[in-house]
Amino acid sequence: EYDFQGLYKVTKVATKNLNRVIDRNYYPVAEARRSNMRHRPIGLGVQGLADAFLMMLLPFESDAARKLNEDIFETIYFAACEASCELAARDGPYETYQGSPASQGRLQFDLWGRVPKSGRWDWAGLKARIAQHGLRNSLLVAPMPTASTAQILGNNESFEP
Repeated sequence: EYDFQGLYKVTKVATKNLNRVIDRNYYPVAEARRSNMRHRPIGLGVQGLADAFLMMLLPFESDAARKLNEDIFETIYFAACEASCELAARDGPYETYQGSPASQGRLQFDLWGRVPKSGRWDWAGLKARIAQHGLRNSLLVAPMPTASTAQILGNNESFEP
């Protein structure tokens, strides 16, 4: 059984910590600092998803692996959006929030014409809170294979069946 609550909690902590990095980071040029402060992008990713499938005895291309993949990424995106909204309630939305898809009530899955399927998370409630407070970060998730990090951690670099 996958621990979605644990993933949710860790994702919220990681989101808030990455947001702090923006304020404390060293920027080699003023333009980089200005851009990060205006848009406040962060990039949460995934390591070891293929390894999780193996540990759970799920064939990589199985329907069960695809569903778990969707559920994991839905959990990460929900928790990241919720944490960013909590930060926006406290510190305000990122400077260029107005006019963004999120400011118009459209999150990533809306832009793709998809609807989250798990029923695990209250997307309508979160969208209402985002409409009220906004988001603190313009970008939240950025899954990409990182071969060198995967080698260091001893994981398979793939993140998608």
